Amino acid sequence: MNHEPAISELIGALLLSGVFVAVAMVILSQIHAQYPPPKIPETQFEITNNETTVWVMQSGGENISVLINATHKDGSPPENLTQSLIFMKTGERLEYPIKTSYQSVQVVYNDQATGSRRLMIEKKLI
Repeated sequence: MNHEPAISELIGALLLSGVFVAVAMVILSQIHAQYPPPKIPETQFEITNNETTVWVMQSGGENISVLINATHKDGSPPENLTQSLIFMKTGERLEYPIKTSYQSVQVVYNDQATGSRRLMIEKKLI
C-alpha cells in the first residue's frame, strides 16, 4: 500500500488558510461597514435673556448653519424662531422676543453634507 502523507498535510494547510481568510473577511467587513463619526464644528454660543427678549450670540469658532428653537412648558413641539436655517458668523448676535409659554431656547446645528441636525446648546429661560 502506498501512503502519501504530503496530500493530507496539503489539504489541512489549505483548509486552515481558508479559515484564516474567512475570519479576516468578516473582521474587515465589520470595520469598513462603520462610517466615520460626523464632524461637529467647534464653536461657542452664549444665550442670555430677560423677561421679554432672548439673545443668541456666536462668541467664537467656525461659521455654521443653525436653527434656533424655543421649547414650550406644556411639552408641545418646539417653535422655530429663525423660520429657516441661518448662517451664523463669529460675533453675530440675534435677538428674539420671548413668549410666556417658552421654557428654553436651543441652538441646533444643521450638517449640510448629511442633512442631520444636532443640539449644540440649550438654555432654560429665567
